[in-house]
Amino acid sequence: MLSDMTESSERRYYNGSGKIINLRVESMLVQCTVHEIPLLRKHMKHQWLLWNSINFRYCIQSCARQFQRNSCNAVYFEAEEKTCLHLLLNASEALYEYSESKKESVHFIEKCVGVAEQQEYQQESAINHIQPDETSISSASRPRSKQELDFFHYVAAENVEERYVKLYEFFEVCKVQLLNISIIRNAFAIEIPRRIYSLNRCLHICRWHTSCMAILFSQLHHQCKTIFKGRSSYSILVHAHEMVVALKKCFKDRLDERKCNTEPLIYYFGEIQEICAAEIYKQKNLTSWEVMTINKDVSNFQACLLKCILNDQCSAINYFLTKECYLIKPAKENYIFVVKDNSIFAEVLYCESGTLIDYLRNINVRYICGHATID
Repeated sequence: MLSDMTESSERRYYNGSGKIINLRVESMLVQCTVHEIPLLRKHMKHQWLLWNSINFRYCIQSCARQFQRNSCNAVYFEAEEKTCLHLLLNASEALYEYSESKKESVHFIEKCVGVAEQQEYQQESAINHIQPDETSISSASRPRSKQELDFFHYVAAENVEERYVKLYEFFEVCKVQLLNISIIRNAFAIEIPRRIYSLNRCLHICRWHTSCMAILFSQLHHQCKTIFKGRSSYSILVHAHEMVVALKKCFKDRLDERKCNTEPLIYYFGEIQEICAAEIYKQKNLTSWEVMTINKDVSNFQACLLKCILNDQCSAINYFLTKECYLIKPAKENYIFVVKDNSIFAEVLYCESGTLIDYLRNINVRYICGHATID
């Protein structure tokens, strides 16, 4: 590969406008401006990470996750070997290193900005899944003024991204808001005194407290802070590596069908560098599911699960001993799905970016603490 690299003493500005790519970063949708520039020998001095990636999209998406932390701003993807090399180039020089050679190229991320979702977590399907006993996060024990109804009323609409998350311990689907802010007003934080490796687990911790309004989560430091309403003189600074997620409303999600299910299973998928949780169902007659596609000769349960995760519309799988893999999507409440004998039905609860080290540490924490949480 090095022998084919472009090396030129001539410095000319690359005047291309770059391509706009929509990518999923954590729980947000972002638009990144990406430029294709020549791969130079000196770039190899700035290697950050080398891993096996299923395709280019997951390669660039993984880099985009690290972009805000200044840990990656370019990738070299080798399609034949399916390897992804993360690079951290000098951003002020990268676009001046232009050459006519097309032998080897790097994809350089100039910038990424958050954008609104085209569709929110299959909103109609999520509403069809839930039961009517809606539960507000905030306590309704005392009346509040109109301004108090939304604790984060001061956050501009363009800095709010709404999502839905599954909090399996409560059998709930919860509406959350990702807030792009640098300070939280009128609030105080309580830091959880142990490492938390999952955003979903951090949200679970907040949900256990009726007065918890939001969380601060740092994947970089495996740190979870719960946010509570404080005096007007209180404020919390938000660091660059922290995410602010506000819990809004939660809805019961098929409690009767799920109450006998065991603790979810956790898997690490190196192909996409994500840690995912799946809930195995014991009940055979299930509501609100329908088959999308049927795949044959799928080697194992985990391979079937990965197919679902790679499909934006898929939320569950039904895997058979005959190596058939059904990809399942949410449906209206009157749809009945029957799980056949000698097969496993599993719902994908969440996926979060992470490394194999994160996964192993996560499992180790479970073992030491002696309880069955998977996050």
